[in-house]
Amino acid sequence: MQQPVQNNTDAERTTGPPIRVIITPNKMSAIVRIPWPAEGDAPITVDSILNAIKEKNVTYGINNDAIQSLINESKFDVNVEVAVGLLPQPGQDAKLEYRFEEIQTLQPTIDADGRIDYKDINFVRTADKGQVLAIKTPAQEGISGINVHGEEVSAPSGRELKIVLGQNTRWSEDGLQIIADADGSIVTTRKQISVSAVQTIGGVNTQTGNIKHNGSLIIKGSVEANFEVSAKGDIEIYKNVADAKVISGGNIMVKGGFLGSRNGLLQALGDVHCKYVNDQVIKAGQSVFVGGEVFNSLVSASHQIHVTGSKGRIVGGKVQAKNEVKATCLGSDAGTRTEIQVAYDSKLMNSYREIKMQLEQLDENLQRVDEGLVVLYRQQLDNALSPQKLAALQKLEEFKKGYPQRKQDLNVKKADLEKQIQQNQQARIIAVQDVYPGVIIQFGIIYKEIKDKMGPSYFCLENNTIVHKEYRPGK
Repeated sequence: MQQPVQNNTDAERTTGPPIRVIITPNKMSAIVRIPWPAEGDAPITVDSILNAIKEKNVTYGINNDAIQSLINESKFDVNVEVAVGLLPQPGQDAKLEYRFEEIQTLQPTIDADGRIDYKDINFVRTADKGQVLAIKTPAQEGISGINVHGEEVSAPSGRELKIVLGQNTRWSEDGLQIIADADGSIVTTRKQISVSAVQTIGGVNTQTGNIKHNGSLIIKGSVEANFEVSAKGDIEIYKNVADAKVISGGNIMVKGGFLGSRNGLLQALGDVHCKYVNDQVIKAGQSVFVGGEVFNSLVSASHQIHVTGSKGRIVGGKVQAKNEVKATCLGSDAGTRTEIQVAYDSKLMNSYREIKMQLEQLDENLQRVDEGLVVLYRQQLDNALSPQKLAALQKLEEFKKGYPQRKQDLNVKKADLEKQIQQNQQARIIAVQDVYPGVIIQFGIIYKEIKDKMGPSYFCLENNTIVHKEYRPGK
C-alpha cells in the first residue's frame, strides 16, 4: 500500500524524495532518513545519499554498506546510521604502587576461640634509608578522536595524584619514586607515606606513666587503665588495652582485646585493628577491622567496619561507617538493641542534629511568647502596662512576626542537609550469617528495625528506601 507523502523542509525535492541527514549533537554520528516516495519520484540512489551527506560536510567514518542497505532494503521512514566518528580515548590516571605490603592485605590466622588472631602479623613495617617505598606511574595523555566532519576531537588526559610527602621521605630525581630518607617504620595515611622513628617499650603502667612519641611505637605488653599513649606514627600493642586512651597519627593494632567500661579510646587517622572490643570507643579516620566480637561499644570509621571470623558479631552499642559495615552476625538471640549506621558523615550529622534542636527550641520559644503575649495584652486592655512591660510586649511581637521566616530558613537548611546525607547511595550493610531482632539498620536518616531473624543479608538504599537482599559472597 502506498504511504502518504510527508512534508519535509530539510531538503528540496527534485528528482526523488528529500533525504534528511541528521548530525548528532556531539558530531560523532550521521543519520539518514528517507521518506516514502511519492508517485512519480525517481528512485533514491547511492550517489544521491552520498551527495546529501556531503552537503552536510560528512567526510569521515562513512559506512557504505549501511548506505547500500537503504537502497537494497527500501528502508523508508527509519533512521539509519551511515557514518560514525572515532571516539577519543581518555588518558589513564596516575597510579602509585607501594613497594611494601599493605596492612589490609596481611592474612591473620584464626585462634582456638574462632577469633581472628593478629599475633603473627608484623604491623610496624620497617624501612632502611634509601629504600624505594613507592613507584608512581604518571598520568597518560589521551588519544584524540575524529568526528564525522573529519575534525579532531581532543581527549582528556588522565588525572594526576595529589601526593604530599611525609616525614623522612623524598622524591627521586625523575620524580617517579618515593624514597625513605631515614631508617624507621613506614606509616601510610590517605595517600601519604612517612618514615618514623620506632620506639619499643614493655608496657604502659605506673612504672612508665603516659607515653608520647614523635614516631611509631611498639608496646610488647598491655596498656593499663587510666593511662594515655600517643604517637605520630603507627602504634602496635602486643596484648590488651583497658580503659586507656591510645591516639595515633597513623594506624593502631591491638593484638589482644580492647575492654573496659567506655572510659577508653582507640583513635587513629588511619586504620584500627583489634582482636575484640568490649564496652569501648573506637574512632578511625579510615577503617576498623575486628577479629572477634564487638559488644556494647561505640565504633566509627570514615570508610568501613569489618567484624569477621566465626565469632565476628556486633552486639549492642552503635557502629557507624560512611561506606560499609560487614560482620558475620548482627545482634543476638536476646534481641539486644544494636544500631548499625552507614552513609554516616559526622560533620553533616552534627549539623543536622543542631538544626533539629534549633527548630525544636524555636517552637518552644513561640509557645512561651504566645503565653506572655496573652498576659501583656490583658494588662494593655486594663491600661496597666509599665514602660518596661510595653518594651517587652514589642519584643515579643517582633519575635512572633519573624518566627515564620526563621522557621522557613531552618527547614531549608534541614532539607539541604538531608539531601547531602542521602547522597552516598553505594553504602551497604552485610551480615554473612544472621541478623537478629533488635538490630536497627540506618542509612543516613532513614532507618529500619529488624523484627524477625534473617539469614545472610545485604542491605542497601534504593530510591530512599532500605532494601534487603540475600547476601551471596562474591556477588
